[in-house]
Amino acid sequence: TRELRAELATLEMQVATTDAELAGLSERLADPATYADHAAFRELIDHHNAVRDRADALAARWATLATDLERADAEEATVGVPATKR
Repeated sequence: TRELRAELATLEMQVATTDAELAGLSERLADPATYADHAAFRELIDHHNAVRDRADALAARWATLATDLERADAEEATVGVPATKR
């Protein structure tokens, strides 16, 4: 479970960074001046969509890891021996 916890912690930092980037991009998209330059706007939309897709993938990976960790913790509690030491 140590490896799962470490990966989950790393993933949580990536999620926070990605969420902050997405918030900044969304803020820029909310500014009406953004729409004055169509090429820059299109580039911003593409970047926003790529970051949103990355955020979705990270969230899915987080959910999988959290489930795996819960399962490993439950197994460890039941058996009394860490799953990684068997």
